[in-house]
Amino acid sequence: MSQKNKILVGVVVILALAGIAFGVNKYRQKQIQPLPPLGQEEDCVKVGTKEEMSLLEAKEIALESECVEEGNLTDEYFCNDYTGTWWIDLDIQKPGCAPACVINVSTGEAEINWRCTGLIPPGERTLCEEPRPQVCTMECIVNPPYICGSDGKSYCSECQACADPNIEWYVMQDTPCEAE
Repeated sequence: MSQKNKILVGVVVILALAGIAFGVNKYRQKQIQPLPPLGQEEDCVKVGTKEEMSLLEAKEIALESECVEEGNLTDEYFCNDYTGTWWIDLDIQKPGCAPACVINVSTGEAEINWRCTGLIPPGERTLCEEPRPQVCTMECIVNPPYICGSDGKSYCSECQACADPNIEWYVMQDTPCEAE
């Protein structure tokens, strides 16, 4: 490779790294912001619609919802304009989770999104807690690991297993569940 090509590749790499660093910084700035002073709230507008909600409205809804039964709202928030939702962090301590109260701009409904990460160690039983989930996403993990309920059947997610009132616990394992 000629000296000219080496310099050109070096410049391209530096520009790419600078662009990535700039993008990550802009993303962080947009995602989590301290609450603004009263009267200076911004609106969350769902992309492609005229549906909108101010941060103050979202906080009022959150304060009347299940979100504050579990913990308190914090000063960290962001608007996801693609889903049309306000996300206000909660001060709930749950290992591996960063819970937020999610307020839907279109419906005015609020619910906790636990935003948990990582997997439970294989073979360890996890008890389903009350209150049981009322709504779960339709996302399915790719097997393995398998999420096996106390009934021996496989479930797509921990949420879907514990939404069933007949399931006492679930376990994550590398082999198919007993009933399969």
